[in-house]
Amino acid sequence: MKLEGVTIPKGLTCEVQVRTLLQHAYSELSHSRIYKPSFDPDAKVKRVIAKSMALLETTDDFFEEVNDRMNEIAAYTLLNQLTDLLSTTIDNVNLSSKANLQIIILPQSVKTSNLKSLFHL
Repeated sequence: MKLEGVTIPKGLTCEVQVRTLLQHAYSELSHSRIYKPSFDPDAKVKRVIAKSMALLETTDDFFEEVNDRMNEIAAYTLLNQLTDLLSTTIDNVNLSSKANLQIIILPQSVKTSNLKSLFHL
């Protein structure tokens, strides 16, 4: 396989790093100074680095929490908009048709191919 002009042999074992943007920035700043220095950093420097990494992990957790909450709010807002749209649509349906009208919100896991059996069609 070729990747960006480099031939990669089949079966080659390699390391893949997955990290957040914040972790990447930290890595770029600290790698050459801490892990490949021209001298061995003392215990105090190593302790400060460990504390800063813990702070970054906590910050990542906060960002993830904010992102998850924003996604929940967006989903809730969309659901409310859809509910309003359906209510408006139902209000415009002929009253004689409303007696047979049912609205069911299905989870994403329900496949449309299963709908016929679900509704006994």
